[in-house]
Amino acid sequence: MFSKALFKQSLKANGIMWLIITFAVCFMLSCVMLISGTSTISEVKSSVSDTIIKEVIESNIKKNEISMYNMATIGEAKFDEYFVLELNNTLTEKRENPEFLAKVATKMAGGMNQEEAISATIAEEMTEIVTTTYTNAINDLTNYISDASLVQAKKANNDDTLTKESDEYKEIYKQFYGSVMVTINPNGACDDTYTNNNEALPDDYDIESLIQKALINKANEYINSSERMEYRSNRAIYSTSILVAANITSEEAMAKLLNILKDYGVTLMKYMSFGYNYDNVKRMSEKAIKVYITEYNDEIAHLDPTLTVEERNKKIEEINDSIILEIAGTLLDKLPNEVSDAIEEIGRMDLYALIVGSIFFKIAGLLLPIIYMIMVSNSLIVGQVDSGSMAYVLSTSTKRRSVTFTQSIFMISSLFVMFLLTTITSFICFAIVDVDTDLTYGKLALINLGAFLVLFAMSGINFFTSCIFDRSKRSMAIGGGLSIFFLVATMLGLFGSKVIPSVVRIKALNNFNYVSIISLFNVVNILDGKAGFIPGLIILLVIGLAGYIAGSIIFKKKDLPL
Repeated sequence: MFSKALFKQSLKANGIMWLIITFAVCFMLSCVMLISGTSTISEVKSSVSDTIIKEVIESNIKKNEISMYNMATIGEAKFDEYFVLELNNTLTEKRENPEFLAKVATKMAGGMNQEEAISATIAEEMTEIVTTTYTNAINDLTNYISDASLVQAKKANNDDTLTKESDEYKEIYKQFYGSVMVTINPNGACDDTYTNNNEALPDDYDIESLIQKALINKANEYINSSERMEYRSNRAIYSTSILVAANITSEEAMAKLLNILKDYGVTLMKYMSFGYNYDNVKRMSEKAIKVYITEYNDEIAHLDPTLTVEERNKKIEEINDSIILEIAGTLLDKLPNEVSDAIEEIGRMDLYALIVGSIFFKIAGLLLPIIYMIMVSNSLIVGQVDSGSMAYVLSTSTKRRSVTFTQSIFMISSLFVMFLLTTITSFICFAIVDVDTDLTYGKLALINLGAFLVLFAMSGINFFTSCIFDRSKRSMAIGGGLSIFFLVATMLGLFGSKVIPSVVRIKALNNFNYVSIISLFNVVNILDGKAGFIPGLIILLVIGLAGYIAGSIIFKKKDLPL
């Protein structure tokens, strides 16, 4: 069935062309892999990627700091209010307590007037009064944080059905409660946050001023004074910057952040190389919140005094969002969506794998092999029929079935060896280059296999037309025309596919991918490590086999113009 003589004849007739084209393909592949692997392409991608990564990390740090600072100052203000309220309630209860009144009466009997006696008795019991007041104020504050966190969770998630059992609520409550308690640090409950990070413990929260003002009925004015607000602000800056730095540099936080940045290929080692250690994060937090406070206060000071309460609150919210975007927003947040999406795509895109896989092996690297395949598949059968040499071949003991089998074996084996050499070439080049890519030797092997199966399917089609027609021009027009059409359609379809950044992608051109069998060669799935490429390769294999088998059957039965 296999004719050695015919195989040698085909090898002799087409060997030089095969050598030239195989050398040319391997040479081009070497140039593409080595040049793109050592050029600025990787540096550009890495620079864009690193810029986006740092923007995301720093935005996360700054937003956390601003959020925690606001929560801390709100909590401090509420604690001041609750402390004064509880202090007044406690003092009222004391003044009505029989034991307290008895002590006052005793002092009055000793020569004091009523006011002096009450003040002296309060002074004697102040430790107990303050302890009770402090405990009640902390309890009131905890309840407030719990309720406020639920309101924030509902608003943030636009879901009024959320309860305190929801994860959304628990996350906000944890951040709110933590930032407030670390700032106030009641009875040293949060000392570990400071000592574990080698930070000085803050002074005890100032309740003495609140007590003094409350005793002369000026507490409410004092709570809202610039002096008290500055005290709360400075305390919150110190505590929240420590808390943010400790949280961001914790193993749990880094694990979450690395999961967010995994699309950019960020490893723990690469993350650590950015220098986001405790000290740097703390300095960044302090700087961000100080800028925020300055700009916020400046904007609030210039608000139109004629605004209604509702208009004022809405304006303050807009100002706050605008300042946060300016200070903590990433570059992508500040650009139009289309532009930011495109930059983000480039940052995530594996440009080296795109060039090697989707551009070379799916388009550029197929051009010369397709030309070789068209010319050889036509010369093997119809070319000999057209020239009359087939009559000489069949006049010997060689049968038609032997002719088609031998010629198909030559066609397939020549393509297989060609892509075996491109595989070896790609492996050698990949070992030489030092580039950050998801491409692996296994994926390279699959890409070469896919390219071979594309040529196998096309050669099956061309072999089929070579067996059907008696004139080379007709066979080449149909089989060769289809092959070139598939390649051109794939070229056009590339610019509409997802491998091209959206900023230059023309979606309408993606329709060309639906009319080309080359699209069955799914390079993207191979690079992503997904199994979706397998059905396409199977279909290509079936097309090729069908072409060779059908062509052989037709050639065996047809009448030849011998």
